[in-house]
This record gives sequence, C-alpha cells and structure tokens, in this order.
Amino acid sequence: NAAAPLLARRRHNQRTSRTGWRRIPLAIALLASLSLVCAGLFLAAGFTSLSHDLPSLEALPALLTPPAGLLLQPSQVFDRSGEHLLLTLENPAAAGKQYLPLSQSSEPHIDSELVSAVLAFSDPDFWSHPGFNPRSLLQEQPFTIAERLVEGYLLAGAPEGARKTWRRRLLAAQITAHYGREQLLEWYLNSASFGRLTYGVDAAARVYFGKTARDLNLAEAAMLAGVLESPAFNPIDAQQVAKENQ
Repeated sequence: NAAAPLLARRRHNQRTSRTGWRRIPLAIALLASLSLVCAGLFLAAGFTSLSHDLPSLEALPALLTPPAGLLLQPSQVFDRSGEHLLLTLENPAAAGKQYLPLSQSSEPHIDSELVSAVLAFSDPDFWSHPGFNPRSLLQEQPFTIAERLVEGYLLAGAPEGARKTWRRRLLAAQITAHYGREQLLEWYLNSASFGRLTYGVDAAARVYFGKTARDLNLAEAAMLAGVLESPAFNPIDAQQVAKENQ
C-alpha cells in the first residue's frame, strides 16, 4: 500500500513524458508552416517591388519594327528651329542597308551561318533558357540577347545595382515569353552596334566587307560575331584583335 502512491506518480510522469514527445513534431510542423508563410510574404513583397512601374513591353516593337521603328533610323541633328538638318550620324559606307528578317522563307533574310556564329559566341543557350541564364544569377552583366535588348532599350539610364539586375531578368523573361525567341533575335541582329556608327548586320556587312549580309561566307560571319561582342575591335580599327576573335 505504501508503494501505491509512488507507482501512480511514475505512471503519471510516463504519460506526461509521452505527451510531451508527441507535441514536438506538431511544434516543428507549426514552425515550418510559419517559416513558409513568412518566406512567401517576403517573396511576394520582393516581386511587387521589382515589378512596380516596369517599362512597357510595347516599347520594343515601336523602336525596332520596320519600317518606322525609331532605332532603325539614323540619328539626325537639327538646328534650334528644328527645321534645318545639320548632320546625320551614320556611316556612309552603310548606305542602302536593309532590315533583314530571320525567317529563311523571306528574301532576303539573315544567313543561318551568321545566326549560328552569333549565338555560339554570345548566347549559346539562347534556344533553351527563359531569357536569362539561371547559371549566372550572381553576375550583374547582361549576358543573354534578351537581357541586352532590355538593357539597351527598356532600362537605359536606370541606376546600376541589384534591383536593376533583377528587373532586367524579369523583363527578359517577359519579352521572351511575349514575343518569342526568333523575334528577339531578329530585332537584336538588325539593331545592335558593330562599331564605327554601324548598326545592324546588313550595315556591318556593307561597311566591313562591301557586300550585303545575305552574301557573307562563314569566315566573314564569324568575324562579325566577334565584332558584335566587342564593337571597338572591328576589322578597321583593330584588325589583329578582330582576327583573333574570328
């Protein structure tokens, strides 16, 4: 009889201990759920901050679609009255340049060897990534063609920093999904700088090789791919470096 209270207390302690151990998984689950909710709220707030007041995607066709695309026209300097043209900023050797479609069903079109050379040098994963390269998330440079279009035409003048980098990636993914890769590549090749006041592949072919872009051979296409990556190292201003890049 004297041992009965001790046995009862022991059984009570054992039940209490088992109940306490059962509560631990529940506490862990609650903490995990709370962490997920906080993470979701944090990501939502971050996305809202990045996407607030983004430039309109419709600016790209207004700038780059022929014949009226603003960036397809040479830069012109007028007097203060706006009536008299003083200067046109365009390489005269590029006179007669054309906007060339990417589709091979069109004539003329951008040669497939030039497309292959440019992608191999500038954006090897162009046909598979979402507009930015997931393997380069820690880098701030605009690596992909979609990012370069965004950098040059949608975020030009925006302050440098992490916010601009992530906004550029967000916009690159959006324009890739909205316009498609072929359209972005066509816009890029017809507007990118090749140095010496030369913009677009047809202008570059005329300036550096005296022929249209549809007449380039593989060696010339490789040369232009290198110039596109580093316009200052073109065959006129830096012949040796241009050959090395080729």
